[in-house]
Amino acid sequence: MRFIRRGGYKYVHVLDCEPLLFDLGADPNETANIAGRTESASVQKELHDELMRGYDPQDLRRRIMHSQQERLLISRSLQKGATRSWDFDPFGKFPL
Repeated sequence: MRFIRRGGYKYVHVLDCEPLLFDLGADPNETANIAGRTESASVQKELHDELMRGYDPQDLRRRIMHSQQERLLISRSLQKGATRSWDFDPFGKFPL
């Protein structure tokens, strides 16, 4: 999820979901999504374009999934054989 606030509007982009656009002046509690309406199309396009500049949500998803797979592999590997706590205990106060 990523969002941008400009000129009294807030635009929210969530990958694989419909966009959200709020007129914060008329709707400060963000209860009325005005995305997709003809009267707000130019604001929506402007905010969407600015938000997506330099942002690739598909690449971000790919990197997150890769990181999760690596951490899951490490976690599963550490569960095999004898385990030892990784807690730092320089004075040996907490025996394992």
